[in-house]
Amino acid sequence: MSLTVRAGEVVGLAGLVGSGRSEILETIYGARHATSGTVKVDGKVLRPGSVSRAVDAGIGLCPEERKSQGLVLDEPVFKNITLPTFARFAKAGFLDEAAERAAADEQIVNLDVRPADSGRVARTLSGGNQQKALLGRWLVRGCRVLLLDEPTRGVDVGARAEIYALVRTLADSGAAVLVVSSEIDEVLGMADHALVISEGRVVHRGPAQEIDEHRVLDLVMEGSAA
Repeated sequence: MSLTVRAGEVVGLAGLVGSGRSEILETIYGARHATSGTVKVDGKVLRPGSVSRAVDAGIGLCPEERKSQGLVLDEPVFKNITLPTFARFAKAGFLDEAAERAAADEQIVNLDVRPADSGRVARTLSGGNQQKALLGRWLVRGCRVLLLDEPTRGVDVGARAEIYALVRTLADSGAAVLVVSSEIDEVLGMADHALVISEGRVVHRGPAQEIDEHRVLDLVMEGSAA
């Protein structure tokens, strides 16, 4: 398969569970080692299977299983937000925790994480606020490419609307966003362009507003039968 996500746009991967959508994000992020092909950011090829190189290139991932794969639940919120940028706050072998907290607090305010307590243990936050903390992590890091896997799973209606607005704001500010959701209407509503995935293959690509859930399901079935 081949896909391109440009700065300032949201591309959605639509398909059924097991179609390979999450595996695509994990491969781009370096958590899976591709057997062939390349991942490029701004024309530069990344070393396959290297999360650190992907992060250094400006790629961030909010995984589907945020509690087991994204957050360190028993650590404070500020530690979770600053995790990929930890070295930035270390000077001469000492950690500047005040600067670390200040960076996290800025994102907590910007994203309206509730309660606004950076010292609170991440486990105690609601699903929506945990997701906001994950997004804040990549804002502190300075993310150029944001990969979102089921960004609203376990999130209440109010927080969903906030996350939708945040994703659009990130794209409008120049980030390239690739999003996966099991809710086809959701991914089509968030995306500028949509790719329909069936058994790891792209069976359709085009503007998201030109396709609906019924057409996606038809394409998936046709792709599975091919």
